[in-house]
Amino acid sequence: MDQIYKELLDSFEQMGEPDDKAEEFIDDIREDIEALAKDYTEDESSEFRLSNILADDDYLLEELTDRVAYLNFVEANTGGKIAESGVSKEDLENAYLSVIDSLFELSKSITPLGGFGKDRLEAGLSLIRNFEDIYWPIATRIVPENAEAFSDLISDENYDDILVGRKRAIGALRHVDGKVCAAGAIVYMVIEGTQDSDPAFKLDWVEVHEDLRGKGIGNFLMAQFLELVLQREGTGAYVEFPIVQTQDEAEREALDVLGNYLDSWGFAFSILDSGEFVIKISEVKDNKYFEKRSLKGKSLYALGAKGADLLRDFFDSMDNDHDEDIRALPYDYFDQDVSSVILEGGKIRSVFLVHRMKNGNYRYEALRGDKKNLSNDAIDLLALAYKACVSVEDDDNMIYGSFDSEEGFEMIKKLVPSGRMLMKFRGVMFPPEPEEVITSEEWDTFRETAGFSNEKIPEKGLDDDGIGKKELAKILKMTKGYLSQE
Repeated sequence: MDQIYKELLDSFEQMGEPDDKAEEFIDDIREDIEALAKDYTEDESSEFRLSNILADDDYLLEELTDRVAYLNFVEANTGGKIAESGVSKEDLENAYLSVIDSLFELSKSITPLGGFGKDRLEAGLSLIRNFEDIYWPIATRIVPENAEAFSDLISDENYDDILVGRKRAIGALRHVDGKVCAAGAIVYMVIEGTQDSDPAFKLDWVEVHEDLRGKGIGNFLMAQFLELVLQREGTGAYVEFPIVQTQDEAEREALDVLGNYLDSWGFAFSILDSGEFVIKISEVKDNKYFEKRSLKGKSLYALGAKGADLLRDFFDSMDNDHDEDIRALPYDYFDQDVSSVILEGGKIRSVFLVHRMKNGNYRYEALRGDKKNLSNDAIDLLALAYKACVSVEDDDNMIYGSFDSEEGFEMIKKLVPSGRMLMKFRGVMFPPEPEEVITSEEWDTFRETAGFSNEKIPEKGLDDDGIGKKELAKILKMTKGYLSQE
């Protein structure tokens, strides 16, 4: 393992530490607040000791106070009439968003999915709704009808999945130079529970426009995602991505930013076997299993107009609940040349399905058939797929995906030994157990015990009618640089 790869692994192995400390903190806090404070302040070297958590929390509350004051100035000057006030939509939007982002940062102090962290998260989400009720949308669901506006912010794979309803997404909207722009996107899947697993939300993608980074949009999107998690009691969230060797410093920095972002929200990471594979198509050439095959299969294209009905009938006959996701996909979602079937008695006996990405790579979707024939049929289907890839000059590209069974995993290792099996990072976040929850009242008591004030945010907004346009212009000028860095 080279040094870069080792450093990458080491950096992600450390991601679980904050969550472990937080759990230890939660277990102890109810027993004795003052004793807990003593325990955490003894370790001067720990960045997660309680004194630091409290100090950071207090700093963020001070920052929130300043931002609320600024928002009150702006609101007082608009008087509900933005066009006549001289306040731009961008300035009003930023004033609100700075307060919202402070609330989201404050929600992370222990966990945003329970207790006082959840209260703060929901306060920020409520402020978003209030703003949208009064002014204009700053978030939107990304659906096929508006997806094109966000296409530059979403990977091809996730974009295709959104278009067919396989994945869901939320977009951030921002005013820039008087125009509404797509500022960021977060893509996710709702994983329904089974007998072997609990329901969960899987985070698949998050991206912020490069010109708008550092303004709290990433927090804004994550908060929208976690709101959905909280709405379904008993669910949690997780994220997975493969361990890969970075090619340059820019990739390493991007990966570090992603890791720090997810870590800040409380995802606890571990390394696991992914069951995912990557095969370079050209490496299948001269494969001993594929030589001199009769290639008795047919491409989906060769099935003609009856192909969709045949495929639907095949999955109906399999009667496998696990295939509901595949069955729901449009027939033309599968590449018609590389996807192939073997027929018997006018019906599909075995099938190999892939989806072609815009860059020419293929994502494996399914290899199905009856157990009696599948092992042998798989060789014909894969050989036919390779031949099709060569015919369209895609043999320098990749086929990748994951198997849902150990049999499939072992089969691909045997048939294509040059394929690479990937490991991945998996980050999880679940609501705390009821006995672990720290309420807002308990947190306030603890802050007071540690000497911090809980009376920072004014209960009422400013209503001073004496704030004129000249004074407001001065405030805007002073805070412009400050807000541009949020």
